Amino acid sequence: MHNPSNDTQDASAASDKAELITDHHAQDAQGSLAADNILISAQQMEEERLKAFAHLMDSAIRLPGGFRIGLDGLLGLIPGIGDLLGALLSGYFIYGASKLNIPRYVIVRMLINTLIETIIGVVPFVGDAFDFIFRANDRNARLLRAALQERDEREAKINEQHDNITRG
Repeated sequence: MHNPSNDTQDASAASDKAELITDHHAQDAQGSLAADNILISAQQMEEERLKAFAHLMDSAIRLPGGFRIGLDGLLGLIPGIGDLLGALLSGYFIYGASKLNIPRYVIVRMLINTLIETIIGVVPFVGDAFDFIFRANDRNARLLRAALQERDEREAKINEQHDNITRG
C-alpha cells in the first residue's frame, strides 16, 4: 500500500541531496576562485621581486646631483669579469621574467638589451660609462611591466566577452 509520508520523506531527501550538490559546486567555484587569487598574488609578488632586483642592479644608489647607479655598473668596473657577472645577474632577471609566461619577443628584447650592455661594457672607460647610462635591467623591467599589463588587459577583454556571451 502507498504511504504518502514516504513520498514526503523521499522528496525531503532529494531536496537535501540537491542542496549538497549545489553547495559542493559552489565550494568548487570558490576554491577555483581562491586558487586564481593565489596565482595572481604569486605572479604579482614575482613581478615586484624582479622590479626590486632591476632597481638594485641599475639605480639603487643615489649620487649627489640626483644621478642613480646600481650594482651592475659597479660590477662593470671590475676588469675582466665584472661585465660577465653583470650579464649573468641580468640573465637571472630574464629567467624570472620568462616564468611569468610573457611573449617570446619580449624575452628576445630583454636578451638584446643585456647583450648590448655586455658587449659595449667590455670596452674600457666607454663601456663603464655606458653601463651606468644604458641600464638594461631597468629597461627590461619596463618591458616586463608593459607585457604583463598588455596580457592582463587582453585577458580582461576576453573575460568580458565571455561574460557577455553567457549572459546574452
